[in-house]
Amino acid sequence: MNARYLSLFVAHAGKRLQEWISVVLCLSLFITNLAFLVLNFSTIHIYKIIFGIVTGIVTADFSSGLVHWGADTWGSVDIPVIGKRTDHVHGLCNPCCGSGQGARILTLSSWPVCAPKQPGRIAPRAPQPPPILLLSRIIRIRHLGAFIRPFREHHIDPTAITRHDFIETNGDNCMITILPLAHMAYKFLSYSPDALAESYPWECFVFALAVFVTMTNQIHKWAHSYFGLPRWVTLLQDCHLVLPRKHHRIHHVSPHETFYCITTGWLNYPLDRIGFWRSMEWLIQRLTGQKPRCDDLAWTKRTD
Repeated sequence: MNARYLSLFVAHAGKRLQEWISVVLCLSLFITNLAFLVLNFSTIHIYKIIFGIVTGIVTADFSSGLVHWGADTWGSVDIPVIGKRTDHVHGLCNPCCGSGQGARILTLSSWPVCAPKQPGRIAPRAPQPPPILLLSRIIRIRHLGAFIRPFREHHIDPTAITRHDFIETNGDNCMITILPLAHMAYKFLSYSPDALAESYPWECFVFALAVFVTMTNQIHKWAHSYFGLPRWVTLLQDCHLVLPRKHHRIHHVSPHETFYCITTGWLNYPLDRIGFWRSMEWLIQRLTGQKPRCDDLAWTKRTD
């Protein structure tokens, strides 16, 4: 029930459009920049190039762990903007709507979106809010969130991610990498040959970082898919070039406080070995007084 309730905060049509645009732009920029990298390749800085590529992959893995740890450990689904999103113009009603009780009212600048349910009567449809309220909602960014909610849902229903299609899985990460990839393409078009040769190892770092950041959610999805994976994907997992399934299972042992890196998983053991995450939690708790994983534990306990 808790997983179902969390999954109610689903993407609206505008979110889906954003995901499609992000995927198309990102893939176009990847193809463009890959062509530029191939055309400008030289062995002059080969060791720097290799170092840049490996460093880019490791940076992507660490970034995935940092974001994953932050969302798992801190915050709540009730936090405005980043916690949950009410995606439709009329909002979403609490599951109690179908139980004979009064529906929870979600408001748009105090505009009613769901009338109380009365036995024996069909609830009237709430009037459309004036355009100025819709504009107010957009300006206040009330439905751009759903950042924390998927992390809570994932610990309750880890296989939910396998039911997301390619666009939903990768849309948000594609959006993150559009600007650096666009800047990279601009440099290839505007820099002199000498300047490009000098910055080539850095461009390899940025490209590798962008590729693996973009692929993180897809790699994570593969780590939860036990049937129907292409042979080349399982080969990458077996070689630990991407996150292996057995490796990721360790994170899903309650209380979900270890092995946060979900791109390659290379940094999971060393970061846990030095107590990196526990040290970060101790520092934040000392500074803010907030206890780690309170909201996550509350949601997972409700399913026991």
